[in-house]
Amino acid sequence: YREFVAADRRMPNHAHVYHYAAYLFRLSDLLDAGIQAERRGIELDTTSPWACFGMIRLQLLHGDRAAATHWLEQARRRFPAHYRIPMYEAGILVDQGRYEEALALFEARVPETRMEGRHYFDRAFASLMTGRRDKAMAWTGQYESFAAVDMDHAADAAALWAHLGDPDKAFRLLDRAVQLG
Repeated sequence: YREFVAADRRMPNHAHVYHYAAYLFRLSDLLDAGIQAERRGIELDTTSPWACFGMIRLQLLHGDRAAATHWLEQARRRFPAHYRIPMYEAGILVDQGRYEEALALFEARVPETRMEGRHYFDRAFASLMTGRRDKAMAWTGQYESFAAVDMDHAADAAALWAHLGDPDKAFRLLDRAVQLG
C-alpha cells in the first residue's frame, strides 16, 4: 500500500487514486476498506461511473445486495446511457439467482461485442444454471483470456469450470489466481 500513499501524495484528492485503491483492497479481501476508498472517490468526483461500478462489485462481494442495488440505481441516475449499466444489473440478477431474467437482459441490452470482464462470467454462469451448457461453454474462451492476466477472473473461471465438471481445470485456474495475486 506504499504505492497508494505515494500516489495520494502526488495527486492528493484525486478520485481515481481512491478507485484503484478500492480495487487493490478488493483483491486483498479487505472489502470494508475498499468500500471506504470508493466512497471517498465518489465524494471527490461524482462524475465518474467507475466508482459506482466498483461499489456494486464490492457490495455484492460483501453480501449486501440492497447496497449493490442502491449503487446500481445511483449509476443509472447519474449515467443513464452508460453501456455497462445493463451488465451490472444482470450481475445483480445472477447474484440473486434470477438467471433467466439475467440472460434476458443480456440478450436484450448487451451486444456480444460490448461484453467485458466479469460479465462474461455472469453470462456463462447464468447460462449454465438454466441448463444451457453449450452457451456457457461458448463464453469460457473469452473469459479465460481475462483469467490469464487477472486474479479475480482466474478465480471466477475456476468456479465456472468446477460447475462445468472439470475440477482439474478449476484447480489450474485457482493456481493461476494465486500466482497473479
